[in-house]
Amino acid sequence: MERVGSVLVGRHDFSAFGAAHWQPVRTVHWVRGPEEGSLVTIDVAADAFLRQMVRRIVAALLEAGHGRTDGEAIAAALASGDRRSTGPQPPRKAFA
Repeated sequence: MERVGSVLVGRHDFSAFGAAHWQPVRTVHWVRGPEEGSLVTIDVAADAFLRQMVRRIVAALLEAGHGRTDGEAIAAALASGDRRSTGPQPPRKAFA
Protein backbone atom coordinates (compact mmCIF):
# COMPACT_ATOMS: atom_id res chain seq x y z
CA MET A 1 0.00 0.00 0.00
CA GLU A 2 2.89 2.37 0.66
CA ARG A 3 4.16 1.90 -2.89
CA VAL A 4 0.71 2.70 -4.30
CA GLY A 5 0.30 5.59 -1.84
CA SER A 6 3.55 7.09 -3.05
CA VAL A 7 1.77 8.36 -6.19
CA LEU A 8 -0.07 10.80 -3.90
CA VAL A 9 3.11 12.26 -2.45
CA GLY A 10 3.88 15.77 -3.63
CA ARG A 11 1.90 18.92 -4.43
CA HIS A 12 -1.29 18.06 -6.33
CA ASP A 13 -4.86 19.16 -6.90
CA PHE A 14 -6.72 16.71 -4.64
CA SER A 15 -10.22 17.50 -5.99
CA ALA A 16 -10.74 13.79 -6.72
CA PHE A 17 -10.05 12.91 -3.09
CA GLY A 18 -11.88 15.62 -1.18
CA ALA A 19 -15.01 17.70 -0.96
CA ALA A 20 -15.29 20.68 -3.32
CA HIS A 21 -13.03 23.49 -2.18
CA TRP A 22 -11.95 26.77 -3.73
CA GLN A 23 -8.28 25.79 -3.23
CA PRO A 24 -7.87 21.99 -3.53
CA VAL A 25 -4.08 22.02 -3.95
CA ARG A 26 -2.35 20.28 -1.05
CA THR A 27 1.09 18.84 -0.42
CA VAL A 28 1.21 15.27 0.86
CA HIS A 29 4.55 14.62 2.57
CA TRP A 30 4.19 10.87 3.03
CA VAL A 31 1.74 7.96 3.07
CA ARG A 32 2.57 4.99 5.27
CA GLY A 33 0.76 1.72 5.76
CA PRO A 34 2.71 -0.44 8.20
CA GLU A 35 1.24 -3.88 8.81
CA GLU A 36 1.25 -5.53 12.24
CA GLY A 37 -0.18 -8.98 11.73
CA SER A 38 -3.69 -8.53 10.37
CA LEU A 39 -3.81 -4.86 11.43
CA VAL A 40 -2.90 -2.12 8.96
CA THR A 41 -2.54 1.49 10.06
CA ILE A 42 -2.54 4.11 7.33
CA ASP A 43 -0.87 7.42 8.15
CA VAL A 44 -0.97 10.43 5.85
CA ALA A 45 1.04 13.61 6.49
CA ALA A 46 0.22 16.76 4.54
CA ASP A 47 0.29 20.53 4.82
CA ALA A 48 -3.54 20.49 5.04
CA PHE A 49 -6.46 18.20 4.21
CA LEU A 50 -9.67 18.66 2.28
CA ARG A 51 -12.88 17.44 3.89
CA GLN A 52 -13.12 13.66 3.29
CA MET A 53 -9.62 13.57 1.72
CA VAL A 54 -7.99 11.05 4.05
CA ARG A 55 -11.09 8.87 4.07
CA ARG A 56 -11.00 8.67 0.26
CA ILE A 57 -7.25 8.04 0.21
CA VAL A 58 -7.64 5.18 2.69
CA ALA A 59 -10.47 3.69 0.61
CA ALA A 60 -8.32 3.83 -2.52
CA LEU A 61 -5.39 2.21 -0.71
CA LEU A 62 -7.64 -0.54 0.64
CA GLU A 63 -8.86 -1.21 -2.89
CA ALA A 64 -5.23 -1.45 -4.00
CA GLY A 65 -4.41 -3.74 -1.08
CA HIS A 66 -7.19 -6.09 -2.22
CA GLY A 67 -5.89 -5.99 -5.80
CA ARG A 68 -8.95 -4.17 -7.17
CA THR A 69 -6.96 -1.12 -8.29
CA ASP A 70 -3.33 -0.07 -8.68
CA GLY A 71 -1.04 2.95 -8.53
CA GLU A 72 -1.74 3.87 -12.15
CA ALA A 73 -5.50 4.03 -11.52
CA ILE A 74 -4.98 6.14 -8.39
CA ALA A 75 -2.65 8.48 -10.30
CA ALA A 76 -5.27 8.74 -13.08
CA ALA A 77 -7.97 9.57 -10.52
CA LEU A 78 -5.73 12.24 -9.01
CA ALA A 79 -5.08 13.75 -12.44
CA SER A 80 -8.75 13.67 -13.42
CA GLY A 81 -9.98 15.72 -10.47
CA ASP A 82 -13.21 13.68 -10.57
CA ARG A 83 -14.40 12.42 -7.18
CA ARG A 84 -16.34 9.60 -8.86
CA SER A 85 -13.05 8.17 -10.15
CA THR A 86 -11.69 7.23 -6.71
CA GLY A 87 -13.95 4.18 -6.35
CA PRO A 88 -15.99 2.89 -3.43
CA GLN A 89 -15.82 4.67 -0.10
CA PRO A 90 -15.62 3.06 3.34
CA PRO A 91 -18.57 3.38 5.71
CA ARG A 92 -18.63 6.52 7.85
CA LYS A 93 -18.57 4.50 11.08
CA ALA A 94 -15.10 4.08 12.56
CA PHE A 95 -13.65 0.60 12.50
CA ALA A 96 -12.96 -0.98 15.89
